[in-house]
Amino acid sequence: MKYRGNQYELDIKKLKSLKVRDKAAYKAFMITVCDQHGVSEKTVYRDMCKRVPGLRKTRKDQGKDKTPVKKKELVLADELLSSGHNINKTKEVIMAKTGKKISGRKMSKIVEVVKDSAPSDNTESNFGFEIKAFLEKIFEFDLIAPDKGIKLKYRTFSFSVKKDDIKDIIMIISNAYNREQFATKHKLALDRDELREHMILQLIEEQIRLANASGDLKAVEALTRMHDRMKQNVDINSDFKTLQKIARELKPDITTAELVSLIKKHTVEE
Repeated sequence: MKYRGNQYELDIKKLKSLKVRDKAAYKAFMITVCDQHGVSEKTVYRDMCKRVPGLRKTRKDQGKDKTPVKKKELVLADELLSSGHNINKTKEVIMAKTGKKISGRKMSKIVEVVKDSAPSDNTESNFGFEIKAFLEKIFEFDLIAPDKGIKLKYRTFSFSVKKDDIKDIIMIISNAYNREQFATKHKLALDRDELREHMILQLIEEQIRLANASGDLKAVEALTRMHDRMKQNVDINSDFKTLQKIARELKPDITTAELVSLIKKHTVEE
């Protein structure tokens, strides 16, 4: 309603009072108000229906947060920002995960809350569930033939993960598990030396690929010799593998070096 001064507001209040108790006086005063303030009866009637003439109606949710920040949004933002993603990427991922749109103003509020909050002591990620589901299916390792692999697909790309690749994955996951186990009886069978050797082999293989791509034949030759020597050291015979399995019944995380040391210590010279 257009504000027409204090007298107009007083006249509107008087009209409301007359309408209830004196219809004739109400109609007569309506004409007077219209003439004095230069407005139509329709305008006066509309202003009479307003709760407070000249002011907007107060919202029932006034003062309340219209878009409260949810815990799920905070934990996702905390991890995404900690992993180095910018605000736009963080916002995009949160909307995809929650299925709800987030305004720029709310995103700013989320970032502010995350920055002001104490660091979370939760060590479990909010992401990687697809990786977990994949890993739960690969532990039938002993059933997989050496020349076989698992077919995987990501978007339009498909590729095969061979048995050696799966072995590396199992060792890495087992090593991560064993780090958090204090009691030996809870540890998984794992040779940490073998894990290190496999990781070095992978690094050498990557260097051979890069040397090939750059045409550095001397480097390819040297790296290939190094790779072959390490491969010979990693590959052990079946008798030793059997002994290794027996030893791991007693100590799941015993390394190859520890086992060899024990064999030398207890070998009886004839």
